[in-house]
Amino acid sequence: MWNSSTLTSNETFISTMNNIELPLYIDTKDKMNNLYQKLINQYNIFLPMFQFDNKFYCRISAQIYMELEDYQTVGKFVLDIISNQKFSPNLIQTKDDYITIYVYLINKN
Repeated sequence: MWNSSTLTSNETFISTMNNIELPLYIDTKDKMNNLYQKLINQYNIFLPMFQFDNKFYCRISAQIYMELEDYQTVGKFVLDIISNQKFSPNLIQTKDDYITIYVYLINKN
């Protein structure tokens, strides 16, 4: 969906939690933080994001109660936010440049 890569290239290390590179438009901490805020404020989605080796990633965690459609929805929302390019100047402050909240859809119904 994003035409990106995972943090690990060895498929044996991929399990229920994976770090996926954010789409190329997310190329600064400010953009990453704005994307994080928009996911929370517009869609009630918490998605951990971090920078590693000059790339930006999100951490997706597979849970028993989540379905493939849930992950596709998050992916579409990220693309929607990026395509609108309406990033707010109000940035969040992260500790150690790492946000440790797992993907969780609030009010999914």
